[in-house]
Amino acid sequence: MMETLVTKMEDCGFDLSFEKRSGMTILQLHKNGERVPFYEVNNGWVTTIVIENKSHLLMTKEEIFIVIDYYYQKKQKPLLIHIHANDEEIEKVKEYLQERNYVEWEKYYDLKQHTEGDLEPNSWVTLTDKKEIENTLLILRSLEEQLDILQDELPLFEYDCYDTQYDIYNSGFKARISLKKVNVLYSLIIRDEENEIIKKWTLQTKEEIQETISEWIRNNYQQQRVRSIINPSKERFQRFLGSELLRDEEEKMYQAFLKHFSPLEIEIIGALYFKHQLDYKEIKEGYDVFEYEGKNVLLSRKSKKIYVFEKNGNEQQNMIEIIQQEIEDELKEIFKKIL
Repeated sequence: MMETLVTKMEDCGFDLSFEKRSGMTILQLHKNGERVPFYEVNNGWVTTIVIENKSHLLMTKEEIFIVIDYYYQKKQKPLLIHIHANDEEIEKVKEYLQERNYVEWEKYYDLKQHTEGDLEPNSWVTLTDKKEIENTLLILRSLEEQLDILQDELPLFEYDCYDTQYDIYNSGFKARISLKKVNVLYSLIIRDEENEIIKKWTLQTKEEIQETISEWIRNNYQQQRVRSIINPSKERFQRFLGSELLRDEEEKMYQAFLKHFSPLEIEIIGALYFKHQLDYKEIKEGYDVFEYEGKNVLLSRKSKKIYVFEKNGNEQQNMIEIIQQEIEDELKEIFKKIL
């Protein structure tokens, strides 16, 4: 393929040079002191060919498609043709692409969210590649739908999406899920923090993917819950408190929580807070209140104490009295030092 490209372009009067950079390969076409670069950019499961400006000024339509055809002959994944130029030049190259039955990829932000590196608008694809991209996005969205369900249902399960990979936190267990297309099937892989494969499936439909990942995460969640009884995690609780506390202050707060909640409940409170599933409010600087398991909880960041109240109609007055007393005690200590 490379030899054919070189021969054809030399017959057209062009010299060729190649340059590799991080995540891309640059093909430079040289003629009469001018150059036309084509950038082959790796975006994960798709490849983008960036056609620079001047291409239609220095090259004929046939010459441009000699280069594009070269990329298609060697491609191993869907190909996007991106035109990086001013409006007039874009329109000219678009005419060339439309003559070859290319269509514009309109779902730019949807694709950008699920690919690596920078992805640009003004991209064009063949109908075959368009269908393949749409099918892959459909599969990825179905996986995310299932992860969303699990995230809402399981207090200590969270995930973040990176291209076609998903970092999960499952009741203290961290792993990365990746989904890759292999011919007409999909490879679903789970790796641990050391990047070792701990589970792998070859699946065909979005339903199979959803069922498989749901079953594995639920089973793993229950296993981690058992382990957390012996070795409870504090990670979500520490994130809940924030980074401004010193270590001994953090431990003092943790011990205050332990007077009212189990280690597992404490982690769940921290996780629910960041999922915005905890009715949590700051009522005064240093004093927060939230509801958990039908009880009202007053958190004093000043004294590093918490107070738990049954809902009986008196909890508001009780909280006011506690805050007033703590503020009064604080003022007394201040006056002791200065008077």
